[in-house]
Amino acid sequence: MPNQEIIRNRANIYVKNGDTGVYLYTNSLGHKLPKILQKALLRGKSKWGNTNVLTRVIFSEMIQNDVLGNDGFSISTQISDNDHLILAVNDQKEIVGICGESGRCYKRWNFEKYLNIEESRMTWEVISGNSRFEDDSNNTHYGAPIFDF
Repeated sequence: MPNQEIIRNRANIYVKNGDTGVYLYTNSLGHKLPKILQKALLRGKSKWGNTNVLTRVIFSEMIQNDVLGNDGFSISTQISDNDHLILAVNDQKEIVGICGESGRCYKRWNFEKYLNIEESRMTWEVISGNSRFEDDSNNTHYGAPIFDF
Protein backbone atom coordinates (compact mmCIF):
# COMPACT_ATOMS: atom_id res chain seq x y z
CA MET A 1 0.00 0.00 0.00
CA PRO A 2 1.50 3.38 -0.95
CA ASN A 3 2.33 5.80 1.83
CA GLN A 4 -0.71 8.05 2.08
CA GLU A 5 -0.95 11.23 4.08
CA ILE A 6 -3.76 11.09 6.60
CA ILE A 7 -5.99 14.13 6.22
CA ARG A 8 -7.67 15.17 9.40
CA ASN A 9 -10.62 17.48 9.65
CA ARG A 10 -11.07 17.82 13.38
CA ALA A 11 -13.66 20.16 14.86
CA ASN A 12 -15.75 20.77 17.97
CA ILE A 13 -19.17 22.02 18.93
CA TYR A 14 -19.33 23.49 22.43
CA VAL A 15 -22.75 23.25 24.05
CA LYS A 16 -23.01 25.72 26.91
CA ASN A 17 -25.00 24.68 29.96
CA GLY A 18 -25.01 27.39 32.61
CA ASP A 19 -21.42 28.19 33.57
CA THR A 20 -20.10 24.95 32.06
CA GLY A 21 -20.61 22.87 28.95
CA VAL A 22 -19.41 19.98 26.85
CA TYR A 23 -17.44 19.64 23.63
CA LEU A 24 -18.78 17.37 20.91
CA TYR A 25 -15.80 16.32 18.79
CA THR A 26 -15.40 14.90 15.30
CA ASN A 27 -12.12 13.65 13.89
CA SER A 28 -13.12 13.78 10.24
CA LEU A 29 -16.34 15.73 9.65
CA GLY A 30 -15.12 19.19 10.61
CA HIS A 31 -15.79 20.61 7.15
CA LYS A 32 -19.44 19.51 7.46
CA LEU A 33 -20.00 20.57 11.06
CA PRO A 34 -21.83 23.87 10.30
CA LYS A 35 -24.38 21.95 8.17
CA ILE A 36 -24.61 19.13 10.71
CA LEU A 37 -25.40 21.63 13.45
CA GLN A 38 -28.02 23.32 11.27
CA LYS A 39 -29.76 19.98 10.63
CA ALA A 40 -29.62 19.07 14.33
CA LEU A 41 -31.14 22.38 15.42
CA LEU A 42 -33.94 21.97 12.91
CA ARG A 43 -34.62 18.36 13.93
CA GLY A 44 -34.41 19.25 17.63
CA LYS A 45 -36.44 22.45 17.48
CA SER A 46 -39.00 21.13 19.96
CA LYS A 47 -36.13 20.58 22.43
CA TRP A 48 -34.71 24.11 22.36
CA GLY A 49 -34.30 25.15 25.98
CA ASN A 50 -33.74 21.54 27.10
CA THR A 51 -29.94 21.55 26.94
CA ASN A 52 -29.41 17.90 27.86
CA VAL A 53 -31.75 16.57 25.19
CA LEU A 54 -30.68 19.05 22.50
CA THR A 55 -27.05 18.06 23.14
CA ARG A 56 -28.00 14.44 22.45
CA VAL A 57 -29.80 15.47 19.26
CA ILE A 58 -26.70 17.36 18.05
CA PHE A 59 -24.36 14.47 18.86
CA SER A 60 -26.72 11.97 17.23
CA GLU A 61 -26.69 14.05 14.05
CA MET A 62 -22.88 14.00 14.15
CA ILE A 63 -22.54 10.22 14.59
CA GLN A 64 -25.55 9.06 12.56
CA ASN A 65 -23.40 7.16 10.03
CA ASP A 66 -21.09 5.68 12.67
CA VAL A 67 -23.28 4.88 15.66
CA LEU A 68 -21.40 1.68 16.54
CA GLY A 69 -17.92 3.01 15.82
CA ASN A 70 -15.32 3.26 18.57
CA ASP A 71 -13.29 6.08 17.05
CA GLY A 72 -13.83 9.41 15.38
CA PHE A 73 -16.15 11.12 17.87
CA SER A 74 -16.12 12.05 21.53
CA ILE A 75 -17.85 14.02 24.27
CA SER A 76 -15.67 15.87 26.76
CA THR A 77 -15.56 18.76 29.20
CA GLN A 78 -12.24 19.76 27.60
CA ILE A 79 -11.52 20.61 23.99
CA SER A 80 -10.12 17.83 21.82
CA ASP A 81 -7.86 18.31 18.82
CA ASN A 82 -9.14 21.03 16.55
CA ASP A 83 -8.57 22.31 13.01
CA HIS A 84 -11.41 24.86 12.82
CA LEU A 85 -13.03 27.56 14.87
CA ILE A 86 -15.53 26.25 17.40
CA LEU A 87 -19.27 26.29 16.88
CA ALA A 88 -20.80 27.21 20.23
CA VAL A 89 -24.42 26.66 21.17
CA ASN A 90 -26.34 28.34 23.98
CA ASP A 91 -29.81 26.91 23.72
CA GLN A 92 -31.10 28.84 26.74
CA LYS A 93 -30.55 32.04 24.76
CA GLU A 94 -31.05 30.31 21.36
CA ILE A 95 -27.69 31.50 20.04
CA VAL A 96 -25.03 29.89 17.83
CA GLY A 97 -21.57 31.46 17.82
CA ILE A 98 -18.28 31.00 16.02
CA CYS A 99 -15.57 31.15 18.64
CA GLY A 100 -11.86 30.70 19.13
CA GLU A 101 -10.41 28.18 21.55
CA SER A 102 -10.26 30.83 24.27
CA GLY A 103 -14.05 31.05 24.12
CA ARG A 104 -14.09 34.50 22.53
CA CYS A 105 -16.90 34.56 19.99
CA TYR A 106 -16.45 36.41 16.71
CA LYS A 107 -19.88 36.04 15.21
CA ARG A 108 -23.34 35.07 16.50
CA TRP A 109 -26.79 34.21 15.17
CA ASN A 110 -30.04 33.47 16.89
CA PHE A 111 -31.22 29.95 16.11
CA GLU A 112 -33.81 31.04 13.54
CA LYS A 113 -31.26 33.06 11.56
CA TYR A 114 -28.78 30.18 11.66
CA LEU A 115 -31.46 27.83 10.37
CA ASN A 116 -32.25 30.26 7.54
CA ILE A 117 -28.72 30.29 6.12
CA GLU A 118 -28.95 28.53 2.76
CA GLU A 119 -27.44 25.06 2.91
CA SER A 120 -25.13 25.86 -0.02
CA ARG A 121 -23.71 28.77 2.01
CA MET A 122 -23.21 26.71 5.15
CA THR A 123 -19.41 26.52 4.94
CA TRP A 124 -16.75 27.70 7.37
CA GLU A 125 -15.56 30.33 4.90
CA VAL A 126 -19.00 31.84 4.36
CA ILE A 127 -20.30 31.76 7.92
CA SER A 128 -17.07 33.19 9.30
CA GLY A 129 -17.29 36.05 6.80
CA ASN A 130 -14.31 34.80 4.78
CA SER A 131 -12.14 36.06 7.62
CA ARG A 132 -9.16 34.28 9.02
CA PHE A 133 -9.33 34.90 12.74
CA GLU A 134 -6.05 35.05 14.53
CA ASP A 135 -5.26 31.97 16.55
CA ASP A 136 -6.30 32.91 20.04
CA SER A 137 -5.50 29.57 21.64
CA ASN A 138 -2.71 31.24 23.64
CA ASN A 139 -5.13 33.93 24.82
CA THR A 140 -6.59 31.68 27.48
CA HIS A 141 -8.65 32.65 30.45
CA TYR A 142 -8.24 31.13 33.88
CA GLY A 143 -10.71 28.30 34.27
CA ALA A 144 -13.12 27.22 31.55
CA PRO A 145 -13.49 29.10 28.26
CA ILE A 146 -15.97 31.94 28.55
CA PHE A 147 -18.01 31.50 25.35
CA ASP A 148 -19.19 35.03 25.91
CA PHE A 149 -22.83 34.91 24.99
